[in-house]
Amino acid sequence: MLSLIGKTPIIKLKNIINNHNLYAKCEWLNPTGSIKDRVAKYILENLIKNKKIKPQQAIIEASSGNMGTSLAAIGKLYKHPVYITCPEKTGQIKREMIKSFGANLTICKNTSDHTDPDFYVNKAKQLTEDLDGILVNQYDNLLNTECHYKTTGQEIVDYFLTQNVDIDYFITVGGSGGTITGCAKKIKEFFPKTQVIMPDPYGSVYYDIFIMEHLLKKTYIAIK
Repeated sequence: MLSLIGKTPIIKLKNIINNHNLYAKCEWLNPTGSIKDRVAKYILENLIKNKKIKPQQAIIEASSGNMGTSLAAIGKLYKHPVYITCPEKTGQIKREMIKSFGANLTICKNTSDHTDPDFYVNKAKQLTEDLDGILVNQYDNLLNTECHYKTTGQEIVDYFLTQNVDIDYFITVGGSGGTITGCAKKIKEFFPKTQVIMPDPYGSVYYDIFIMEHLLKKTYIAIK
């Protein structure tokens, strides 16, 4: 299974946009159907290689779906018990996928209050203490970005260099931010004119942060 992770093909899409070339990287071909397989494998192998995890030590993560599934599957291969916390809004199919790989799943109440002990991220932190486990923490773990910089992003660059085609736009969504950050950094090293676009739903915290940072920069420049 591990050998099937990554190195996904890039395909050219047809009959979608006239007079433009549109490509897609087929990350759904990873074993659990998600790009998160890359990150789970990369982080766990890094922990093992650097002896930062003990044999059969518990792996804990807060996830609303895909990362939880990937960790459950890959953690099982490495014989580590996996504990996932997720909010109530997590879909039933994602819940069942996580449990199908033998992971322990804790359903937490839906709340955006980061100070609430029942917030699913805080539950994961508490479990880490209780079980003397390892918290993956994809949101703050730099290995997340490094993984996409060295694998996903590099694969994209290699393909377009071979095709002798420039990348005008790189478009991907953002969850933990690892994919867009790592890939964009690698792509811009070879295609500095590439514009990076992240589609974002209404109500997303990313949009608010992005706008606020721009407002602060403008305010600072005006005052200066």
